[in-house]
Amino acid sequence: MSKGKKFNAAEKHFEKKCVEWRKRIKELEETNKLLHKRISDNCDEIEKLQMKNECLEQQNQVLMELKDMSVDDVKTLIASKESVNKLSGLFDAMSKRMF
Repeated sequence: MSKGKKFNAAEKHFEKKCVEWRKRIKELEETNKLLHKRISDNCDEIEKLQMKNECLEQQNQVLMELKDMSVDDVKTLIASKESVNKLSGLFDAMSKRMF
């Protein structure tokens, strides 16, 4: 029993549309992958820039504090920071030797 010319034509038209839509879906999936990659890269870049910004803000804060200090105050501050760094290094070395 024959399906008929109209049914065969409709079936061919449907198959053609299915092929077109599969192709379009594949293109959209590729575009989606690229966009997700770009978003991920941008998020990484934003994170790096935020860390850099925090560092610069801290440096700016220190410089603003130093701006109002006398030369002797700055020298005292530097000496105290150096001694703190030395003590920190000493504690690190001691803890490594103990464990």
